Amino acid sequence: MQPSFLLDLVDREAANSWYNDVVVPNIENNTEPQEMYTVSFVKHFKISKEEFEQANEQRKLLFEKFRVVNGDDISDEGHEIYNADIIYTFDNNIINNYYRRDICTYSNPDDIYPSYTNQNISSDTETDEWIK
Repeated sequence: MQPSFLLDLVDREAANSWYNDVVVPNIENNTEPQEMYTVSFVKHFKISKEEFEQANEQRKLLFEKFRVVNGDDISDEGHEIYNADIIYTFDNNIINNYYRRDICTYSNPDDIYPSYTNQNISSDTETDEWIK
C-alpha cells in the first residue's frame, strides 16, 4: 500500500508512530514545525537519496495518472516534485528559502499522508496499479 511517495519505504506502524509523535502535536497546538515534515521523515527513517528519488519518480507518475484519468490540475504547488538536491542538504535555511515556507507551507502532513478521497482511489490500491 502506498498512499504517498515515501510511505512504502518504511514500516506502516513506525510511520504512524512518527506521525503521532511529530505531526499531531503541531496540529493540536497549531504550531509551525521546526523543519519540513518531508525532511523530518527522511531523516528519521534514514531514507537514502536514491530511494527518495525513485519514490519521487513514482510520485510524478502518479500525478500524471491523476491528470490523465481524472483531469486533475497538477500544476499547483501541492503536486510539485521535490528537489532531492535541496532536501538532502538537510540545511533548513536552504530548504526554507527554496520552498519559501513563509509564503507557502511545504510542511503539510498530506505530503506524507495525503488524502485521496477526491481521486476515487482506494487506500488499498498499490501505486504501481495506479500508474499502469
